[in-house]
Parts: sequence; structure tokens; C-alpha cells
Amino acid sequence: MNQTILMKHNRKIRKNRPLIPDENLCEIFQTETLLEVSLSRGRCANDARGACIMCDYGVAEKNQDISYYIKEMKNALDNCNARTNCLMICTNGSIFDENQIDPQLLEQAIDLAAQCKIPHIEFETYYKDVTREKLHLLQKKLHNKKIIIALGLETLNQTYQDNIILKNIDLEKFKDTITLIKEYDFQIELNIMLGMPFLSTYEQFEDTCRSLRWAFQNQCRPVLFPINIKPYTLLMEMYKTGYYEPISHWLLLLVLNTLTEEQLSQIVITWYGNRLEDYGSAELHPILPICCEKCRSALEEFYNNFTASNSGRERKRILNTTLAIHKCDCKDNIERKIKDKHTPGFHVRYNDYLSYLSRIDK
Repeated sequence: MNQTILMKHNRKIRKNRPLIPDENLCEIFQTETLLEVSLSRGRCANDARGACIMCDYGVAEKNQDISYYIKEMKNALDNCNARTNCLMICTNGSIFDENQIDPQLLEQAIDLAAQCKIPHIEFETYYKDVTREKLHLLQKKLHNKKIIIALGLETLNQTYQDNIILKNIDLEKFKDTITLIKEYDFQIELNIMLGMPFLSTYEQFEDTCRSLRWAFQNQCRPVLFPINIKPYTLLMEMYKTGYYEPISHWLLLLVLNTLTEEQLSQIVITWYGNRLEDYGSAELHPILPICCEKCRSALEEFYNNFTASNSGRERKRILNTTLAIHKCDCKDNIERKIKDKHTPGFHVRYNDYLSYLSRIDK
């Protein structure tokens, strides 16, 4: 019942979300070393259900011909940064979902990836869409590449999975998928979320640290996502009505500070402000993690230096240098909140919000 109320309101908010423009159905994102090609088609099945209350995946009103996507992808490959070492192939949902991505489109995209010079090829998908047949196809066609499968885990807590994420993730079956992927010697990346709604700062910190430890213990590379509050999401409505607060950049740094040098060398951080989406209006914009003006420049320098280095020792030095800065009270305030185990947490906040939704439904 609780999940039904949340998904109902999430679906209601998404009705106002504009469709993905035809010219953006093959979306390209490039960094120094990553080329991301998103083959947007149809709609994510979880999005349609009203799951993922923080996600803004859009809907393609009509699908372009397969030739359009392949042409756009080829153009991106021909013009990508010379330092690019990873090609990510994804969609506005799950790249292995045959109800969303035509198998012929996937196979042609794989063929194009096989021909390019980029050594690492990554596929982002929902764990239930990973099959032995799909993995065999990748192994056969990309035998000269390093293959990465990226899965959205978000949290190791089954209660949070069932009541917040709402993607029907069974953590035991999720682990079976990891075991299957490892049979093919593919690398695995797990998306892990920082700033889960309804949680206290203490719970957010503990949940993310626990999820990161689990990823490392299972030989998976974690990709740490600090939550961005995005338009046309239930999370944005929670923010507007006072039921959610943006997280602090310092919370992310303090999570990183729990990791060893070896772990720091492996972790990926993203969506900390390095990716900005255009919603077509100055009034519509994501709300990023926050800090004060006194510490903003130090944090920007941290992100630039941390992401530019692959050395765990150097990353630890950069982290320690930033944590030692005392220009303001931001870090101290977050440390106090992390230590406070008595602030009302998940169960109180969750039930309070459900009561609010019940009231506005009347």
C-alpha cells in the first residue's frame, strides 16, 4: 500500500514531463576519458510503473529508425576525445530490455563498438535483463575488448529498496546476476546512491558506506552518485514541500574518507556537478549537492584533482588536504549530523510523508 501511494504520485508528476525531443534521441556525453552514447527509445519499464522517485528518465514519443542511432553513434565515435578509453552504451532505461531496445539496434551498436579503437565497452542495464544469451553475444562480438556491465544497485538495504527505490530488486537474485556476469570475466560497476530520501544524515552515511563495502567485497567497482534533485520527480516535490533537503558535498567527502587507498583508486564519482541537464527553462533545473561560498572553490578544486588522478595514494592526499581546510562550519556541521543517531530517521520520516500524501489525496 505504501509503495502504491508513492508510485501513484510519481506517475502523476511524470505526466507533465516533456517528451524527449527527436533531435536528442541519441544523446552524447563526453569527458576526457568517457564517451557515453544513449540510444533513447520508448520508456523505461520502471519509469512507467512510477518507480525510482528521484529519476527523470524521459519518454521518446516515437522511435527513430535504427539507421539514425547508428549514424549518430558512428559520428560520436569518429569525433570523440583522443584520450577516450571507455565507451558506454545506454538508454533511457535498460539497454538489454528488448521491449525498449530492438535486438537489431543493440547488435548493430555492438558491431560498431567492436570496430572502434576504444578498449573498454560498457553497457548500463537493469539486473533482471542480464541473460546468458546477452553475455554470450558480448563475449562473441567484443572478444578484443574489456567489457563492463553497469547495474543500478543504489542501496544494499532491502527495506529501502522495497519502499524508496521501488524497482523490485531482490538483493539475493541481484547477487546471482553478479555471479553470472563473473562467469564471463566481465567487469561489473554498481551505481550506489548517496542522499537517499527519508533517511537522516547518519542513516544516509551508514547506508552508503555499507553499500560501498559490499561492492568491494564482491569485486565490483562502485560508482558513487550524490543525489541531484531533478525536475518532474517526486523527489523535487518532496523538496518543494519541505520533506527533503539537498545533501552537502562534505557528506560525500566524509564517505570517501572511510575508504582505503586501494578502494579510492577504484571508485568513480559522478553527478557531483559535472553533468548539467537542460530542461528548456531557467526555472527548471536540478538542485545539486550544496556548500557555502566560503568552501565552494576548495570543493571544486577537490573534484577536479580527485577525478583527474587514478592513484589511490594521490587521491587520499587530495582528500586529506581538502578535509583539513577550515574556511567555514560546513564540514563540522555534517560531522555532527553523522554522529547524531537520535534524529528521527527513516521510519518516522517515511510515515510522515505518507500521511501528507494521504491528506492531499482527500
